[in-house]
Amino acid sequence: METSVSNVVCSINFGQRFQYDDPCFRKLVQSIYRFSEIGTNASAVNYFPILRRLPFPELKEVYEIEKTMKDFMYGMIENHKNTKKPGINRDLIDGYLHEIDRRKEEGLNDEASRSFNEVYLYHTLSDLLFAGTETESTLRWGILYMIKFPHVQAKVQEELDSVVLGDELPSWRQRNKLPYTEATLMEVQRMANITAIGFPHKTTEDTQLFDYFVPKDTSVFINLYSVHVDPTQWSNPDEFNPERFLTEEEKVYNHPALMPFSAGKRACPGENLAKMQLFLFFSAILKKFRLTTTPSNPNPSLEKHYAISLCPSPFEVCAYPR
Repeated sequence: METSVSNVVCSINFGQRFQYDDPCFRKLVQSIYRFSEIGTNASAVNYFPILRRLPFPELKEVYEIEKTMKDFMYGMIENHKNTKKPGINRDLIDGYLHEIDRRKEEGLNDEASRSFNEVYLYHTLSDLLFAGTETESTLRWGILYMIKFPHVQAKVQEELDSVVLGDELPSWRQRNKLPYTEATLMEVQRMANITAIGFPHKTTEDTQLFDYFVPKDTSVFINLYSVHVDPTQWSNPDEFNPERFLTEEEKVYNHPALMPFSAGKRACPGENLAKMQLFLFFSAILKKFRLTTTPSNPNPSLEKHYAISLCPSPFEVCAYPR
């Protein structure tokens, strides 16, 4: 599943899809998912720099993964620089490179123009690829919740069958006609909490927040997990209940406390892409298959595996064609 999700992002970033057995593509995908597993432990160096001097095998592996990703993506950028044509945007890299050229030709030197460079392009490509990684983690949670709560799965499939006819697959345009499916995905994101703590931000000025004084240049982390289980925002927050995201008129209710991609100007840049991927993959799977537990693992755990993304513990699933 992870290769399918990553391939969608690659088609946007690089203008091409890869064969699933392509060794370079496989190495890239495996590196991303391995970084997701160990990156949290290695990130302790950001808070305690002295750890760099200690024999820390996971830190060494993170550096190796970073080199793999840089070699791959800077190779793609260099290839695009040599093959791009004026006025033609094959993908994100072309569009970004053309914008760099335009700002140079016009002599722009404002702060926004200085941020258009290949380093920023590399990090944008990385962010989008990691957004695909988190989409796959949420999909796994979605499948797990469907086999744990078969009555919810049945209701999603009933709705899909009423809107998506025959052997067709759900489309993004049909999302507004599938409110229960959308509400179920929103509840999966709330319960899964795959991004428990947002990426660090920094205050740009001295700030007073209620009774707390936060000096300028202080690193700030947002505890998204606490927001998604806050009993002042959610009734019975430990209960899996998609109906909490539906109004009495059976329309989707966008609860302001749901923020799996963080919020504000510094929210995840891949949010819209991730939402689209999540909906299309999830709805297509449930349209085509009935998902159940296996005899050898009839009661899979909902315990979270702690990494950069909070992933479900390994579980088995039976998928029966519908």
